[in-house]
Amino acid sequence: MSSPLAENPSAETHPQVATETSTSNTPLSSPPVAESSTSRTDGEWLQPASSKLQPACANCTKSYMELTKCNKCHSVAYCSKECQKGAFKGHKKVCPRLAQEWSRGADIKMATRSSGLGRVREKGIGKWEYDT
Repeated sequence: MSSPLAENPSAETHPQVATETSTSNTPLSSPPVAESSTSRTDGEWLQPASSKLQPACANCTKSYMELTKCNKCHSVAYCSKECQKGAFKGHKKVCPRLAQEWSRGADIKMATRSSGLGRVREKGIGKWEYDT
């Protein structure tokens, strides 16, 4: 199975993903250097929410203590809904790939049904068997 980046070498990779993984799923010794022609305002949505620096909004870059992460990819954070909407045009291009990377390492818990419903059915069937 080949890597999506190997199939499309011009594919854009989130900086955090690029520094933490390689095509063989081993950590890289140093982050790759990539030149970007986008201005800071166009690329602000690339700032990871888990940055070790002081937390800042991915859209307005103002520092805030309480930021809300993107619900899908959990890789960027915003100070308000307005900033999230403002950055969405650029972020929506990379969000699905970031969400895939996030889901590989996340401990996702699925909702399960209560076992109570099954017990009611078992008792009902058992009662029916003895009544006939």
